[in-house]
Amino acid sequence: MFVFQSTVRSRKSPGLPVSSIPVSYGGVRKGSALFPSRPEPPTCKRITSCSIYALAAQLRLHQEKQLPPKSDTSSPIRALDMLELIATEGAVGHTTISESLGIPKSTASSLLKSLLTAGYILRGEDRKFTLAPRVLRLSEGFHAQRQWLPPLLPLLDRLRDETAETVFLMERRGPNRVIMARRLVSEGLSFTVPVGDIAPLSGTAGGHALCRPDEIPLDAQGNPEPVQRSPSGVNFAPSAIVPGVSSFAVALRVPRDVPPLAFSVAMPEARLTPEIRVGIEAALVGIRDAAEKILGTYSTA
Repeated sequence: MFVFQSTVRSRKSPGLPVSSIPVSYGGVRKGSALFPSRPEPPTCKRITSCSIYALAAQLRLHQEKQLPPKSDTSSPIRALDMLELIATEGAVGHTTISESLGIPKSTASSLLKSLLTAGYILRGEDRKFTLAPRVLRLSEGFHAQRQWLPPLLPLLDRLRDETAETVFLMERRGPNRVIMARRLVSEGLSFTVPVGDIAPLSGTAGGHALCRPDEIPLDAQGNPEPVQRSPSGVNFAPSAIVPGVSSFAVALRVPRDVPPLAFSVAMPEARLTPEIRVGIEAALVGIRDAAEKILGTYSTA
């Protein structure tokens, strides 16, 4: 079985790219995102150890003809993905990095060597990679401007533990939402939206939570995007970006020097039940109240 990675687009919003969302396709299917139209990829009636390599080479050539050329920024983005993976997983080996990011071992080796030489990662006696102290310089200025962020991160851990789902802390920048932090679960979504991901406010409950009361996000056709809001202020919406995903979000009351913030929970739609929905909404309300107490904006009114 061959596994490819591609960038998908919203079914409801075809013009809106979903950045940095790895989607795996087992095998090659007619009409898939990888091979949207004929000619069909070459096949082999009898797969042998020799023909596998020949088939892989032909498929790779077919893929290159179908997909646009890679951007010059692909290597820097992959290097950042490596740093994020190491930061999340701790000490990891070369093979794990290559498989987790879906890149060839040769590419991983080249990028790891560059990061080692630059002093951003270290390699231990067990030949596994860890972050080096130099990485802290990248975040010093960021955290200096966002002193509100570190106190809220334990609440993100708590939200993940209470819901057993993938959770995010996001802020608003102009017409977009930005993922500031996330926490994953081992049996959650099959894709991840990375920290730093920027997307329009439309398409998810998180974006709706960050809107002002007089704002109404529009879909690709220019129609008001539907969203459900509970009496306690929790937004719920099926994702307009990725089919099969439901999202919940709640906005925070923040001081004037803090950007609009929201906590969000994303989960597979198939797993959602009325009982789970009640539990997630209650968890978000509790996290919101705790966060506003930290920020000094909590009110019972």
